[in-house]
Amino acid sequence: MLDPHVVIIGGGFGGLYAAKALRKSAVRITLIDRRNHP
Repeated sequence: MLDPHVVIIGGGFGGLYAAKALRKSAVRITLIDRRNHP
C-alpha cells in the first residue's frame, strides 16, 4: 500500500500549522505557497 500524500495549499499560519501537525505522521507532505522562499 502506498503512503498517503497530503498537499497543503498556502504557507500562511494555517498551512504551516497543518504541516507541523502532520510532520510526525506517516504521510508525505507537499506545501505549496504563492511565493517561493529558499
